Amino acid sequence: MTWRSLPMTADCEYFYVKVRKFTLVKETPKAIRIKLENHPRKISIWMPKKCTRGYTPTSAWFWSEALQNNVWKEEQRLREKEAKLQAAFNFNAVHVDNPTPRDIKKVEKIIDEDRMHRSDPNKYVHYSNFKRK
Repeated sequence: MTWRSLPMTADCEYFYVKVRKFTLVKETPKAIRIKLENHPRKISIWMPKKCTRGYTPTSAWFWSEALQNNVWKEEQRLREKEAKLQAAFNFNAVHVDNPTPRDIKKVEKIIDEDRMHRSDPNKYVHYSNFKRK
């Protein structure tokens, strides 16, 4: 790494937070991407180099406001991503340890109803229960 951060001074202690145990993921001319090892989800965030002081490979001082905002944004992005995945894989089926033929028919009916509601309204839907005269 060719970049050298500004040294930490006594004037900056109230505005900066020391972060220990992080891993450098990527470095660009204006920012670094770090993986926070102490975070429960071990998230990766971007931090501007101009907001970083006393950088070493294992610890650094980051401007507290920028660090907090970046962590909150990443956590929110992960929550939204998980909610989207949960919605995509949300099935209306019931878990049964020893399914009977009746239970299987109930689950198939729920899945078929779900497919009919998801289909395109302009598309022809074949109703298998419909009795023809």
